[in-house]
Order: sequence, then structure tokens, then C-alpha cells
Amino acid sequence: MSDLKILIVDDSLFFREALARGLASNISGTIEVERAENPFEARDKILSFDPDVMILDVEMPKMNGIEFLRRLIVQYALPTVVLSSRPAYKNLALEAGAFPLLKSLP
Repeated sequence: MSDLKILIVDDSLFFREALARGLASNISGTIEVERAENPFEARDKILSFDPDVMILDVEMPKMNGIEFLRRLIVQYALPTVVLSSRPAYKNLALEAGAFPLLKSLP
């Protein structure tokens, strides 16, 4: 049994794997990480994996992360951290229901 279950949603295979490795090496305790390439795959993973937290990219094909979060949060209150290199998405992510971080990532 894991202490923390994390779902990473990003269209970049490289980023999904790098983030999963980084989390595994920096979080104490046992974590379990699932990955999804897009919001539609993420929806299915949320139902089957039941994550404790989701890390969500914004710019993805098929549906962007902000729109996915807006639709998801109404039915499934999953704590979500939105990652983006574009500061313009910060307020949109927070308004959609993303968890506010105390410190911005560089």
C-alpha cells in the first residue's frame, strides 16, 4: 500500500517520466505514480487509480488542462497542481480549482 498516489497528466513522455523519477527520489514514504498523456486518458485513470493528487499540464492536444480541471472539479474534487512555464496561466488555474503553491517554480 502506498502513502501517496499521484497522477501525472502531460502530453510529453519525457516530462512525465522525468517528473515521476523526481518525485520518487524526493518524497519520503512510499508513492505510487500513474501517468496519462491527455485529459481523456486521465479521466479513466482517475476512476481506476483513485489518486490523492494530480499534477496537470496546461497545453495539451484534445483538451487543455485548465478546461479539463474546470470540468473535473465539479464532479470529482481532486487536489490538483497545475504546472506551466507560462505565468499567464496562474490565475486561470487557480480559478479553475488548482491548488495554490506557496512558491512559484522557476
